[in-house]
Amino acid sequence: MAPTAWFVGALIALILEFLSGSFYLLVVAIALAGGGLSALLGGEPAYSLLASSLIGLVGFAILIRYRRRLKPRRVDPTIDDPDLYQQVTILHLDAEGRGRGFYRGAEWDIQLDAATTLSPTPEHGYIVGRDGNRLILSPQPPHPR
Repeated sequence: MAPTAWFVGALIALILEFLSGSFYLLVVAIALAGGGLSALLGGEPAYSLLASSLIGLVGFAILIRYRRRLKPRRVDPTIDDPDLYQQVTILHLDAEGRGRGFYRGAEWDIQLDAATTLSPTPEHGYIVGRDGNRLILSPQPPHPR
């Protein structure tokens, strides 16, 4: 194969990579360019194929290792919750600590956290978590982390 064919293939893979944003196509483009460089230096077609294959294998191994390292870690969802520790007006509660509260101009389902006792019903609560759309409240203002 002529070096021109290798470089044209590398250019096509590079253009496709720009359109798709896939780093795998970038590795293919680099591998094809390596095969073209081998052919340009006068190597036999078998050596160009071997060089392209080895460069591709090494590139894919590096890419897989890099992607594993970038895998998102599990993050505590309460860290980015802007409602955390905000005050809620308690409208009513039942004996189990569930009821309705007023927060951000709307009524919400609320529940007092498990550590809270119901002797006198608090007027306000502070958001310490969520259970779906239900706000979990504590009667004492919690200390942010």
